[in-house]
Amino acid sequence: MSSFNTKFFNFENKNNTVIELSKYACSEIFNEKEVEILCKIIKEPKSLYKLYIDTNIPIATLWRIVNRLRENGYLVHEKRGVYKVTYKGALLIYLVGCNKFKELSLKYISELYNLCINKVKNILNYIIEVSNKYSICVLEFDDIIKIIPFVLFDALNGLYIPSDTIEFVLKALNGHPSVISDEGCHIIPEITNEGEKILLGKCKNNGFVSNHKCPHVRKILDKKFSKEFLILL
Repeated sequence: MSSFNTKFFNFENKNNTVIELSKYACSEIFNEKEVEILCKIIKEPKSLYKLYIDTNIPIATLWRIVNRLRENGYLVHEKRGVYKVTYKGALLIYLVGCNKFKELSLKYISELYNLCINKVKNILNYIIEVSNKYSICVLEFDDIIKIIPFVLFDALNGLYIPSDTIEFVLKALNGHPSVISDEGCHIIPEITNEGEKILLGKCKNNGFVSNHKCPHVRKILDKKFSKEFLILL
């Protein structure tokens, strides 16, 4: 389970609705006021004073809430005293917000990672699935890139990986030695006793694949390593 401070969202106003995320493997207790503030800021970065005008929460109380949100990675404090939502803050809104703010958070995350909204939604659904499967609070994935080791682990175990997630991993690992590119193919190969296959990859013939047997993998590997050998010579 998550190691976050479970006292983080103890709020003075006892009338506010408590929000919990146990279905996402999280033990944290949230308060609707924190989510309300995040929703205000995701629409438009705001100063503390502007938040005070918008929410009518006493300024001292508001500062304590915003400061805790910042310390725990849901907000960042930018120049000129303006607060901005992080990916983690947008993820929280996506998990607990109304439909209007779910869509807004998807748009926000899509702009952060330069992905289309549908792909973001599919990747987030995969992250939620992984968090439940391994009992890891979904908010521990405070950067989408943190899902990569779990994607590779699932692929090694022969589990299905959605194409949008494969595409994201290949894009994130672009330039990494584990990704081999050749004639329109971009693959992370796996070599086993049974031969070579594509662990994750974009195949010019089959699109995005995982655990895919391909007759061309051996040729791609031979070309890759023979080139590197010649360079060493």
